[in-house]
Amino acid sequence: MKLIKIKSSAIHGKGAFAALALPKGTPLPAFVKIGTSGTEKDWIRSKLGRYINHSPNANTVPFRMRNAILLVTRKKIRKGEELTVNYMAVRKAIDR
Repeated sequence: MKLIKIKSSAIHGKGAFAALALPKGTPLPAFVKIGTSGTEKDWIRSKLGRYINHSPNANTVPFRMRNAILLVTRKKIRKGEELTVNYMAVRKAIDR
């Protein structure tokens, strides 16, 4: 089941949009750790991680689980709504 669609964004370039309504608390895979250097280069991005745009009032929050970072919806997301994350929160999750 496809959860996101990539299309033009009013925020910046292309963005990740909900392909269907997502309940609050839905986990979405965004980053996977593949290296051990302790740098940002250890992480690869999923399609969501590549296209999600920044917002200070983001509708997802990063949650680190060992070698993965999930973006968890903070509220119910309507079908067609753009998914956003606060990039500084992602940075903190990577640096943990």
